[in-house]
Amino acid sequence: MTDPTPANLPAGAHDAGLDPVVLVAGATGLVGMAAAEHFAALPGWQVVKLRRAGFADCEDTEDSLLHWIARMQAERFLPR
Repeated sequence: MTDPTPANLPAGAHDAGLDPVVLVAGATGLVGMAAAEHFAALPGWQVVKLRRAGFADCEDTEDSLLHWIARMQAERFLPR
């Protein structure tokens, strides 16, 4: 395995001001958490953590659209 240091970036990456980034899928699990902590401790690395929890906190597009139309109608920006 190549040494994970910024000095081992592809040619031109350092000149372009790019920092190495690691994407950790399953960052809340045992192995993912260890990997995220390892790379976060390395100087110059950025860590992006993913989890498989889905988009439960997101609002449905149709619900959002209806909410904003109703609000704009209440403010009389749109006709009823």
